[in-house]
Amino acid sequence: MKIRTAILMLLYMALILSAGATAEYAVGDRFELTIMHTHDIHGRTDALSRYASYVEEVRRAEENVLVLDGGDTFRRGPLEQFQGQMEAEIFNLMNYDAVTLGNHEFNVPADEKDAADCNAMISAISEATNAPVVCANVVYSESGAYLDGVEPYVIVERDGVRIGIIGITSMKPMNREMAEVTDKDFLNATESLEKCLAELEGQTDINIVLSHAGLIEDLSMGQLGHDDSWAYGYQIAAILSADDHLMLEKPLYYFYGTEKGIPIFQHGGELNHTLGRLDLEFEVTEQGFKLVDHEGYVCDVSAATPDPRVDAIVAEYTAAAEARFSETIRARSRFSRFLRMPQW
Repeated sequence: MKIRTAILMLLYMALILSAGATAEYAVGDRFELTIMHTHDIHGRTDALSRYASYVEEVRRAEENVLVLDGGDTFRRGPLEQFQGQMEAEIFNLMNYDAVTLGNHEFNVPADEKDAADCNAMISAISEATNAPVVCANVVYSESGAYLDGVEPYVIVERDGVRIGIIGITSMKPMNREMAEVTDKDFLNATESLEKCLAELEGQTDINIVLSHAGLIEDLSMGQLGHDDSWAYGYQIAAILSADDHLMLEKPLYYFYGTEKGIPIFQHGGELNHTLGRLDLEFEVTEQGFKLVDHEGYVCDVSAATPDPRVDAIVAEYTAAAEARFSETIRARSRFSRFLRMPQW
């Protein structure tokens, strides 16, 4: 009995070693991952209730789903005065898995603003959002620490597979010398990504980049996904792109011989923001999970039934904005009457 038990244990350990980092998978097994992606919403909420219903349909149909947002969620929208709180509530309802900071998450919607206002706003967004806020290339200048409430990456699991989601944002706030970022350093995107990949080695099976750095930087980071020693897609499986408002109907990717490189997907923004879908297929090799195929496209949500819970959140904030506006008008009217009174 002891000999048979020992043999079974040896076979079990051999299976673990052949499967790489995850014991549940053996060499040759396949793993499929679906990513639903929004970016550059800019407070334009008209389609979000349909997105919510569509995402729920995908979750019911697919086993392994991630929902991610690439930043610039509220600025320039009609309700930007709430500084992303409304969008945070909607993201919570939709159960996002991670969000990153866009350049406009550093742009405080007020006349008087400084770095402290920006830090308070980002911290409030992080506290209000159930999903982790990830951004690896912005730190406080004095301490070198990441922003309050923000982490460089998060690790999530789907069906036993460990997935690292790394956040990268734009250099625009620094390049534009915005008052809100005088206490912050914006670091090189590719170098920040390399640092995160080194830290995540052995902790993750798959890595995804959630980027608001812009397509040029994304193409540069995409080169890290290619490893000549065994084809491609080992360090990075995909880059979810944002910032440029490019309407790509399908992901961009390099070809390595006859094999697809990692997908880089950006699909609109602001008045033309969309819901994107990216399907990734992996094969387990002796080195780990290798990306072997992918397909991405813009989702047609026109037939999706609007989620009344999302519409209720938007209606609540709209009513609050109208109440604030009415009170401001009344206050100005009272002040105007005071100025017209006889002065002694």
